[in-house]
Amino acid sequence: MIISAHDNNLAYCLAVEKLLGLEIPPKAQWMRVLMNELTRINSHLVWLGTHAMDLGAMTVFSIASASAEDVLRFFRDGQRAADDDFVFPHWRPGT
Repeated sequence: MIISAHDNNLAYCLAVEKLLGLEIPPKAQWMRVLMNELTRINSHLVWLGTHAMDLGAMTVFSIASASAEDVLRFFRDGQRAADDDFVFPHWRPGT
């Protein structure tokens, strides 16, 4: 599992857009913030689950893993809606 993959993609898009002098629509900016926050929540859930498992708290691990899967399912549904196979559709410079 890649932790905070969206954050890395956002940094790339922002750099390309700055170099090209592109103006990004407010809706796209809002969507990027939403995706970054969901990725951050997912990363924290993975952290919580793995550290709880190290302490022997398997229930916390199960709940955190299920919640992290819900976030990933949300990403996959958006990916299928965009007919995109390899990358999430939210990260293209200029969109």
